[in-house]
Amino acid sequence: MYGAGWDHRSVERPRKINNTGVGKIAFITSLEPGRQEKDRRIVGYFIIKNTTGGEKTETLLLGDAADGFVVPPSINLMLWDYYRNPRAPGKTFWGTGLFRYLDDRTASDILIILKTRCLSQGIGDIEASKIERALASVSNTRKHVINHLPPNDMNICPSCKKIIRENVNFCTQCRAKVISCQSCKHYNLEGDHYCSNCGDPINREVGAVALNKSTVSPRTIKDRLLEYGKANKKTLEEMSFCRDPEADTFVKTNAFAFLLGVIFDQGVRAEVAWSAPYELRKRLGNFDVCKMAELTDAEIESIICGEKKLHRFWKTTGKRIVDAAKKVVQEYGCDAAKMWSDMPRAEDLERRFREFDGIGQKKASMAVNILARDFGVPIQNWSGIDVSNDVMIKRVFLRAGLATKDTEEAIVEAGRKLNPDYPGALDFPAWDIGRKYCLNSNPLCSSCPLQDICPKMI
Repeated sequence: MYGAGWDHRSVERPRKINNTGVGKIAFITSLEPGRQEKDRRIVGYFIIKNTTGGEKTETLLLGDAADGFVVPPSINLMLWDYYRNPRAPGKTFWGTGLFRYLDDRTASDILIILKTRCLSQGIGDIEASKIERALASVSNTRKHVINHLPPNDMNICPSCKKIIRENVNFCTQCRAKVISCQSCKHYNLEGDHYCSNCGDPINREVGAVALNKSTVSPRTIKDRLLEYGKANKKTLEEMSFCRDPEADTFVKTNAFAFLLGVIFDQGVRAEVAWSAPYELRKRLGNFDVCKMAELTDAEIESIICGEKKLHRFWKTTGKRIVDAAKKVVQEYGCDAAKMWSDMPRAEDLERRFREFDGIGQKKASMAVNILARDFGVPIQNWSGIDVSNDVMIKRVFLRAGLATKDTEEAIVEAGRKLNPDYPGALDFPAWDIGRKYCLNSNPLCSSCPLQDICPKMI
């Protein structure tokens, strides 16, 4: 339960929380003694189940402890990375009162980041399911959102009039390029000489700080990506493909399970795809490649569907599993590990993966990269390990100005030019940043490891 409190300044009166409702999220923050306001942490949340209050009583928000969440101390979620004072967006101060408003889009952003960080630290399924319930609750109330708009439209795109985040050079809704006035922080269209809000000349030095990021060398951005990849690299024992430890061990130790994980990894979350081979083994009662090669379409479809489908594209995926088993039997003597046991060149190994139905450049280069980088498989010519044509990687490459065209050829060629000795070294850091920070809409630029050098081209 959370209470809005009482105003004791002149006439004692109860405080009201107006912009809330059942299903919304109440975040709890804390500031340790002696710390500055910018260090205020988000320490937990609960889903609002009911609200009470009247003219003579404060607003009370009621939640269920079963849906509440305490943020682990190892995860730092800083409030001011997501919230800005409506009347003074550039300042971090709390002032009076016990609560502040966050719109539902921002609440979703916080929950997504929290879930990502929990999963990366191996925190359990119960906590992850709690966050999923909170995300679902926010999604159900989004159509009822009452935005707490800042005065003078300070965070409004001057072109499409939609709310945009601070510290960006473009609107994520209409893609218009914008520039912030130093005096009032109001957004103006790039090229304006005077602020449409306060009338002051737009300080070109402030604009230059942002716009001159376009002159940052791609090599500088490449070096930052490599630093991020090195800092976040995990050993094979530390990394996890899926949440179930047994399923994770299975795809790490069984070559055909790894191959099927690559095939499953399409149109579903990676964690779901990589746990599917283990679930398939349980349903089959074995994991004999030769026996799988003899399954009929009806048999494999029945197995994949089961009580719960192993993949959203169950029919196509079932056929690909049987075809993969037949190919491994015929060309690799029932042993998928023979695909990479002869110390192949990177280009040859990628070609071998691409010969399987359902594996294109994106998944083939990903598989080669994982085998060389994480599994320690001896592979010749690492200069032939390319970045994957993945949506996350493409978004980072295009926004950071590392590539100018949204094509497979442009992304792969950019990786080769930036890091010719091992283009694939850029794969993981770009993918991880794309998944956690460089989101398709409302990217978390202020938290991004590239925020001070990224030109935000799109």
